[in-house]
Amino acid sequence: MSENIHRRFVNACDECRRRKVRCDSECMPNKVCSSCLSKGVSCRHSRIQQKRGPKRSGTTRIDASQPLDILVTKILQSTETNPFHVPDDKNAVRGILFNLALRLKTLEKELDYCRKNHVGLNGLEDSLATSLTALDSSPSSGSPDSEPDTSVKTSTLDEKDSVTDLSDALAQFTIGFPTRKIHFGESSNIMLVVSALNHRKELSLPEWKSVFARIRRPQFWEVPSSPLQPQDPNFTFPESSLMQKLVHYYFIELNVYCPLLHRPTFEKSIADELHLHDPGFGSLVLVVCAIGARAFDFYSGRKIFASDVGWEWFNQVSLEKIVFEQNLSLYHLQMLILSIWYLKHDRNRPNAGWMLTGIAMRVAQERGVHRRSVDDSKPTVEGELWKRAFWMLTVIDTRMSWVFGRPKATSTQDFDLSPLVECDDEYWETEDPEQNFQQPVGKPSLLSFWNCYTRLFEIVGFSQRTIYSVRKSELQKMDINNSEWQEKTVIELDSALNKWADSVPTHLRWDTPHINEFLFSQSAILYTMYYWVQIQIHRRFIPRPGQKSEVSLPSL
Repeated sequence: MSENIHRRFVNACDECRRRKVRCDSECMPNKVCSSCLSKGVSCRHSRIQQKRGPKRSGTTRIDASQPLDILVTKILQSTETNPFHVPDDKNAVRGILFNLALRLKTLEKELDYCRKNHVGLNGLEDSLATSLTALDSSPSSGSPDSEPDTSVKTSTLDEKDSVTDLSDALAQFTIGFPTRKIHFGESSNIMLVVSALNHRKELSLPEWKSVFARIRRPQFWEVPSSPLQPQDPNFTFPESSLMQKLVHYYFIELNVYCPLLHRPTFEKSIADELHLHDPGFGSLVLVVCAIGARAFDFYSGRKIFASDVGWEWFNQVSLEKIVFEQNLSLYHLQMLILSIWYLKHDRNRPNAGWMLTGIAMRVAQERGVHRRSVDDSKPTVEGELWKRAFWMLTVIDTRMSWVFGRPKATSTQDFDLSPLVECDDEYWETEDPEQNFQQPVGKPSLLSFWNCYTRLFEIVGFSQRTIYSVRKSELQKMDINNSEWQEKTVIELDSALNKWADSVPTHLRWDTPHINEFLFSQSAILYTMYYWVQIQIHRRFIPRPGQKSEVSLPSL
C-alpha cells in the first residue's frame, strides 16, 4: 500500500501532492497535468525526486530546494573529510547552478546600478538583502519557466536591460545592409534570441562571425550595389538675413507652444553651416523656413495662413525618398513632424499629414524613442530632443485621429516616456556642467505648458478608447445597462478633467495675471483645449431635436 502511494506521488506536481491525488503530468504535453489544466493553476514540480537507498556517511547532502544562503554556506564549509555532495539528479544540479548564476547576475546588476546612481554602502547592503530574500523565497526547480522574481526596486531597469541587450545583439546581424541599431521590444517573438546568445557565450564554440563568413553563399547574402549612388540634394536656402528672420518667426510662433527644436543648438548649427553639408539638417532648415514664412506673412498684415506661402522652401524636400532612408536621424524625424505641421494647411493634400504621422511614429518606435531611458536621471540635449519629438507626435496623432474619426497610431499603453524637463532652452547647457538643465528659482518655465498639454491629451486618448471605441470591451458587453456604463465612463472622464484643471501651475491659470505674452497665450491655449475636450466627451450624449436622451447627463 505504502509502495503504491510512493509511486503515485514520486513525480506528482505540487498541487496534486498537496491534494493527494494521482498526477498524470508525466504523460501530458509540457508536463502539465490534467488536474491543474482543468483548474487553471500553474503545474509546478518544485520538489526534486531523490533516489532511494542508504545515505552516504561522511558527506554533506544538499536539497536543491534549500535557500541559497544555506546552499552557499554548505559549499564553503565542505572539507576533505566532509565534502559537499553534488546531487546525482541532473535536474537538481541544474537547479542549483541556475539559482547560483541568477544570484550572481542579480548582484552584478545591483552593484552596477549602485555605482551609476551613487548609492552608498548601506543602500547596497539593503538592496542585496532584498535580492537574496526574493531569491530564497522562490521555487528552486531550476526551470526557466519558473524564474524567481529578482526585482529590487529596479524591475523596469532589468526589463530595459534585457530589451537593450536584444537590440544591441541583433544590431550585429547583417546580411549586406548597413549596420544600424533598431529597437526590439520585450514582446518581440525573437526575444528568445537574447537567451540563445547568452548561452552561446558560455560554450566553447567558434565565434559566429567566422563561421558565417566561411559557410555563407555570397549570391544569397550580399546585396548588389546600385550603379546609381544617391546624390546629396542641391538645396537652395534663403539668403542669410531672411533665413534669420524666418527662423526667428518659427520659434516665437510655433516652437514656444509646440516645443520641438532647441533654439541655441539649432542656430549654432546654422552658423556652423551644417545645413550645407548634412542633407538631414538641411531639409529640416528648409521646413523651418517654410513654417517661418507663413508666420512672417501672417504678421505682415495678411492675417491668414495661405497654403502656398513657404512652398519654395518646402518643395525642395523629397519626402518620398527620405522616409525610406536606411539611416534616419533625429533631424529627419524633426523634419517629418514639421512637414505634418506645414501640410495641415494644404487644402490640396488633406490626407498627407495623416499618412506622414503614421510613418513618423513608426520611425520613432523603430529607434525605441517611446521607451523611458534606463538612465533617465541626467538629461542630455539629444535625449530631450528625442523626447520632444515623440511627445509632439503623440499630440499630432491624437488630434488627427479625432479630426478624421480614425484610430490612432499609438496609445498611452504603448509608451512610458517621461515628461519633458521643465527647463527653458537657454539653461540647458551652461559653463558649469553641474548647472545644466537647472531652471532659475522663481522663473516659470515655458515647458510647463507642454507637460500640461500632453496630460490633457491623455484624457482625450482615454475617451477615444472608451466612449468612441468601435469594438466594445468585455466589461461593457457584460453590463446589462449600456447607458449606465456610458454614464460611469463620462463621470470618470469629467473627474479626470477636474483633476487636470487643479494640476495647472499657478502661472498658467486663466484667472492669474501673466507676466508676459507667451504665458498669456499658453494659458489661453490650455483652457481653450480644456473646453474643447469637454465638448468632445459630451457631444455624443447631446440628443437631437425631438429625441430623448438615453443617459441622464447634462451634456448639452
